[in-house]
Amino acid sequence: MSTLKERIHQIVNLIHSVKAKNLDWQVENQDRAIKLSHARHLAEKNLQAELSKKNEQLAHEIALLKTRQDAELGMLKTRCKQDLQDYQHYLEALNQLKLTIRSSYEHLPDAVALTIHHHAKSLLNMMWDAENLEEKIKCEAQLLKFMTTVHEEARLCRTGILNQKLPENTLNLINQDTNQSLLN
Repeated sequence: MSTLKERIHQIVNLIHSVKAKNLDWQVENQDRAIKLSHARHLAEKNLQAELSKKNEQLAHEIALLKTRQDAELGMLKTRCKQDLQDYQHYLEALNQLKLTIRSSYEHLPDAVALTIHHHAKSLLNMMWDAENLEEKIKCEAQLLKFMTTVHEEARLCRTGILNQKLPENTLNLINQDTNQSLLN
């Protein structure tokens, strides 16, 4: 039994010894543990402050982007509204063109006047639907040339300078445009 008692006593001494060493280590390293804990706490606070600062910066940038996009959207809406008004003015001018042709060429069949009007409208739509600026300018020049030819020819016919029953220059332009479209 004494051996059992001695063994138990040795185990208890071993446990006390381990606890004492652990306690000594904790006392010895307490300053370092406190410094590490404090450093971790400061690092967490710094990280939180940095995240807060980043959130504010992102919120500011988002607000700037939103303001810029709102302004761009407003300008785009205004531009589209103006484009729509311009397109309506063009259509009104084309309708006036049709009336000018009919009044200048009294014996002109309605189908020919409507064809001229339709061609002018097709040129307008090509200009309007052009994808790039170069194409748009080319179509605009083509429409301008066509409209100028129609008006000049109608004016000359009204004044009696031209004694034609048909607006031949205008019809030639339509024919040229049609042939060019077929080649493309």
